Amino acid sequence: MTLTADSPRQGFALSTHARLAYGLGSLATATYAMVPGLVLLYYLTNILGVTAALAGFVVFLPKLLDLVYNPIIGRLSDSTVSRLGPRRPWMIAGLVVLPLGFVSIFHSPVSGNGAAWWVGAALAVTGLGFSAFVIPYSVLPAELGASSEERTSMMAWRTAWLGVAMIVVAGMASSFAAADGGERDEYQVMAFAMSGLIFTGACGAIYSARQSTHAAAVTPSLQAGSLRESLSTVRRNRPFRTLLGVFVLIEVVMSVTLAGLPYLSEQILGSDSALAPLFLCAIGPMLLTMPAWRRAAAVYGKESCLTVALSIFGAGALVVAALPNVEHSVRFEVTCAAVLVAGVGFAGAQILPQAMLADTLAADANESGHRRAGVLGGMWSAGETIGSAAGAGIYSFVLAASGFVSSTAGDTVSQPRSAQWGIALGYSAISLVSVITALSLLRRYAPAEDGQTLG
Repeated sequence: MTLTADSPRQGFALSTHARLAYGLGSLATATYAMVPGLVLLYYLTNILGVTAALAGFVVFLPKLLDLVYNPIIGRLSDSTVSRLGPRRPWMIAGLVVLPLGFVSIFHSPVSGNGAAWWVGAALAVTGLGFSAFVIPYSVLPAELGASSEERTSMMAWRTAWLGVAMIVVAGMASSFAAADGGERDEYQVMAFAMSGLIFTGACGAIYSARQSTHAAAVTPSLQAGSLRESLSTVRRNRPFRTLLGVFVLIEVVMSVTLAGLPYLSEQILGSDSALAPLFLCAIGPMLLTMPAWRRAAAVYGKESCLTVALSIFGAGALVVAALPNVEHSVRFEVTCAAVLVAGVGFAGAQILPQAMLADTLAADANESGHRRAGVLGGMWSAGETIGSAAGAGIYSFVLAASGFVSSTAGDTVSQPRSAQWGIALGYSAISLVSVITALSLLRRYAPAEDGQTLG
């Protein structure tokens, strides 16, 4: 018999306390993703003096390692047997490596293009620790949530904490990512502070994962398939494959947003202090609209709501393209309004794909009788990090093509008019192409809750 995402598996429901603790893990995942996403490209080009084109390679290439070790970590997580359950040992390993690697990213002993080697190596090690944590963490809703609604609730808590983490980053941004406000030692202090946030979030997630031991005990029929079998599932599992493509494109958009805000603040608005309000406009809706997105998903369906969310984001991104021609007297207000509209769509685009993933993984486990959520979660995480790196990398190449001039900390350079257009048009064009492509893919998505066989 084909089972669906709502078929009973564990026989127990999670308390609000457990869902809150699970969501706390977003402090770790968001800090790792958002801090480098917001400041790393700027840090490379304006603090370390790395050329824009080379900085793009540094941001992107280490992420390709995810294609190699993410499926392996996922398979090991699926097959692990311990008194801590299959997921927690790997999350604990990530708890150790991830904060230390994060600190090393912002502790380059050299400047100029030579710093690219240090930062690239640090990103590779940090990415390994992140994968060890995030892959088992991302599959917990599928294994612990007793229903689609409960899994959506878990993702709502996760996204709410994501918003909290990003707002904390916004509070730090004016000091560490502004053109004249960040020296190398200040970025190092920031790295230590943010690594503490990573550690705190990871501890909360590991605490919530204690119930994964119970879940494994009450579903003894689920066995880990081979890595080859699990990877072949990706090819056969059309809902997962389609959803993965949509999510990668969403990550491209998010990466461009984070990478572009410091440049919009400095070059388009001409004010270091504008970065924090812009970031709050982008992230604030995540906390304010999350209950509304959750209720709308329950009434109208996650797929329909995701279509609306992406369309709203695209509308906000489109306005950014016109900013260089907007009068300076109102340019700040127009920019904030555009980013705020995009932020409303961004909130829905965060919670809904993750909740849809949890449904798809749960349906796959019920249908196949195998525990392979780790491998599928590994592919999801690889797509997430590569999409994020691709967005920042493509944006850096647009900057380079537009004539953007890199600098080191303390230097003042005059950017050509073409660089301003590159900053605005690069942000809008990359975002709009990604949104339109994601909407096209989403039309092919057949949700797991319809009872589709997943292979």
